[in-house]
Parts: sequence; structure tokens; C-alpha cells
Amino acid sequence: MLNKILLLSCVFIIIVMICPLWSNVSNCKCKTGSEKYYDNTKNISSCVALENFQYADIIISSGSFINFSEDTKISSCTLNKQTKLNGTIIPEGSYLTFYANEKISSLSLIKNAKIFNIEFTPYSKIYFYSNGKIAKCVNFENILIQNIPCKMMANFYEENASLKSCITSKYSIIQKNSIPDSSIIIFYLSGKIKTIKLFGVGKIKNYRFTKGTEITFYENGDFKKIKIVDDMNIYNQDFKSGDIICFSSSGKISKCN
Repeated sequence: MLNKILLLSCVFIIIVMICPLWSNVSNCKCKTGSEKYYDNTKNISSCVALENFQYADIIISSGSFINFSEDTKISSCTLNKQTKLNGTIIPEGSYLTFYANEKISSLSLIKNAKIFNIEFTPYSKIYFYSNGKIAKCVNFENILIQNIPCKMMANFYEENASLKSCITSKYSIIQKNSIPDSSIIIFYLSGKIKTIKLFGVGKIKNYRFTKGTEITFYENGDFKKIKIVDDMNIYNQDFKSGDIICFSSSGKISKCN
């Protein structure tokens, strides 16, 4: 009996000695002395991770800097070492934010990284839907997204992560259309072009359109609506600058009401 009491006493002393070495918040064990606290709740607002732990489908390494929300959930972190997300390498130094459901909300890169088969450049920022699929990205360099040269910003469909819209980064032939640099393209869920707003001279379905022209297509690629900026003849009909031209699904053409 005495031996059991001595054993329990030793265990208690060990626990008392070890527990002050770390605090456990949202499954993250924090290095003692690294903690900062919210003034009004006394909850930890940030700390440095003591050891590796899993959160939001990734492993956050020891030494990573962690921020917490006031309800003690992890709100963001800066990775001390690279990690993997669904087999994709997320480089060290990346900054991540999280939804309340413990899914990644955004990812800011300081190094090149290939994510969702897109070669992102340093300082790109990627936003995610709450289901984990890519929502949009902001880039400071030109990148190729699903064979479309894009710059500045691109948006994606939640349903299948296909490209929803982007600003072109160079003159390109896209779906047999000659589209100048800095034009805005919006796509259907299927990937077919829905709308083009030209930022220069472009050749669309054998017609020459100038800067500012906005063209909307049916999903089969036929014209649906065109807002022209120059006088021009389309389908053997004359139209004036500023006219908005509508096309029926059967190909009939008229000025929009």
C-alpha cells in the first residue's frame, strides 16, 4: 500500500513539473514564454508550437507561429517547415488562415509552389471555399491557369474548381478567338467562354472589335450579345457606336431593347 502511495506521489510530482512547460490550446502545445494573451478573456492569442500537430488536413510543425481566435480556435499560422495538403507541398514560411470549421481559408506564399496543378509565384495569395476547393487567387506575376495566361486575379467555380474569370496577361488565341492583353474573360462552368471585355483590338469569330467592346456568348460559342464601341456591320446589318446587339439562339440579330 505504501509503495502505491509513493508511486502515485511520484507521478503527481512529475505531472506538476511537466505541465508548466506547455499549454494546450486547440490541440496545439505552446512553448512556455511564447504565449500572448487577450486582455479581456485571458485566453492565449498567439504562441509558438512546441511540437508537430495536425490541424485542417495539414501537419503544422514545431516552431510555427500560431494565432488563436478568442474562442481558442486556431485562426492562422506561419509555417516553420513545409507541409503537405492533399499530396501538394506547401512551402515553409507560408501564412495560412482558417475557417471556424478547421478548413483552410487562405494561403499566402513566399516561395514558388505548385498547387492544384498551377505554378504559383512568390507572394501569390490563394483563397479557398469552406469545402477546401480553390475560390480565387491574387498574383503579382503572370501565371498560366488551365492553359489561360492570367495576371492579377482569377476566380474559380466551387463545383469543379474550373476557371471562372481572369485578366489575360498577354495576347493569346483562346478557343479560336484572338484576345489582347489585359482583357477580362468570364467562363461557363463547362470552361467555354461566356463573356469577353476587350482591352485592345481583338478578332472574335472573324470580326475585328476594338478596346471596350463587350461580347457575350451562348455556351455553344455563338454570339449572344455585343456592346460595340465603333460603327460596324455585323451579319450584313449596320450598327452605331454604343449599340447593344442581341442574337437569338437561332441566330437572328437585332438591337436590344
